[in-house]
Amino acid sequence: MIFFSAHVEECIDLIMNEPYTVDVLVDLGKDGVKSLLAVPASFVSEHIETLEEIDMEYRELALESGIENWGRVPALGLTASFITDLADAVIESLPSAEAMWNPSAEDSESSDAFSYFVKMFF
Repeated sequence: MIFFSAHVEECIDLIMNEPYTVDVLVDLGKDGVKSLLAVPASFVSEHIETLEEIDMEYRELALESGIENWGRVPALGLTASFITDLADAVIESLPSAEAMWNPSAEDSESSDAFSYFVKMFF
């Protein structure tokens, strides 16, 4: 268990690295950057962090720092093709997924593992 704890701490250190976004925004404004597009690559759907922190707090700081044009690329959202691709990726990465699949007799629409997992999560 000690190895796992050390591994988690190492991952957190790698993720929470510097420079911090607030410092970068101020520096970019000082450097004369006038337009900035935020690309939150790790998000697959809109949630409170994108709506509050990026869209409101970072935008306000960017404008105060001299960046005139602020935008954010939208998250992938809930399009059917994205959900299908995500479900496929999950099933492919879990060799035991077929063993976990056990549709009920009443649910005739769940005739395969993919349909079962889509219904289970969505």
